[in-house]
Amino acid sequence: MNDKKSVLRSSFLINFAIGLLIFFAFTIGLTTKVYIGGGIELYGTFLLALLILALNSPYVKHLSILSKNQALVLILIAWVLINNAELGRGIYERLMFTLFFFLVYLFISEYNEWTGFCLNSIKVLGIVYAMLTVFFALNTGLYVNIVMPVFADYTSIYQQNYAFLNGYLCGFTPNAAINAIYILAALGVCFSNVIVSNRRKVTSWILPFFLLGILFMTGKRGHLIFCLIALVLVYFINSSEDIINKYSKFVLITFGLVIVFIIAVQYIPALANVFTKFENQTEMGRIDSGRFDIWNYAFGSFLKSPLWGHGWDSFKYLFEPVYGYQINVHNVYIQLLTDVGLLGAIPFYCFFIMSFKHVKKAFKFYKNSTDLKAKRD
Repeated sequence: MNDKKSVLRSSFLINFAIGLLIFFAFTIGLTTKVYIGGGIELYGTFLLALLILALNSPYVKHLSILSKNQALVLILIAWVLINNAELGRGIYERLMFTLFFFLVYLFISEYNEWTGFCLNSIKVLGIVYAMLTVFFALNTGLYVNIVMPVFADYTSIYQQNYAFLNGYLCGFTPNAAINAIYILAALGVCFSNVIVSNRRKVTSWILPFFLLGILFMTGKRGHLIFCLIALVLVYFINSSEDIINKYSKFVLITFGLVIVFIIAVQYIPALANVFTKFENQTEMGRIDSGRFDIWNYAFGSFLKSPLWGHGWDSFKYLFEPVYGYQINVHNVYIQLLTDVGLLGAIPFYCFFIMSFKHVKKAFKFYKNSTDLKAKRD
């Protein structure tokens, strides 16, 4: 009985800590409003979450042997500390957040009981942001008078006006990019739930398609492309049909969705925001929004120090003297090469690949569990 209570208590505390971190992640731009005490409250929240996870982590309690992913994380932590561009400048905030999330992964990656709460929280919060997106799209006066001032200290007025005038829906977030991330995360959870559970009812697809529609309305091309690729991968990973049926069904579904989209755009023009953005950028002669120039400069910087790089989070400092402002590469693979060189980037790439394999195994496990349950019923 005591053991059961202990397990329940640990489970509750771990979920509570995860909830604190998810709340932070879903309130970007509201930090000064939520954590009124500033850095003390913010760092205190993170330290509390980390302490709870450390004290209740099965890995820490039983001192288990490190998995390959955990060993990689330790290597990454060491590399980020050793080869860091911000430490010499007396800047610690980004480093602290990075280390926090590395340590969180280290403590709970081999413990799966928290995943249900985490995924459900992401789904609920993403749906809330999607509904707020619709609400403020229908009430533009409230968006201009309430939302824009709230995030004025996070996003410039120019960026807010640009998104608003072009119809890129930001919802209750500082910009369309952050809004798209929240919606994309919820869409991934909803879509995966439907695919894994083999739900064949049309109503099961209402929520994923609603979220996908909102994602289109944000006008964020990279987010949408990444999302579509991820959804296709989820479909193929979970499909147990033979290759011909699998691809035939995919082609038919894709064709049907394109027809539905074309019809829907006639009634909801905002669905075409992504394509409108492509057209506008093409007319300006910058379909890449200047990203190719940034990538080229970043890759050139990498070639100057290919093994060691220039230090974690260094690119913005390399870019500023030449172009007059700070920016990230907008390509994590190139930025890793620039920042930490081949010696630091390769462990990250290995971590990405191993995480993908882990996700693939998890999908198959839940798929088999669902199929077995269906046969029993």
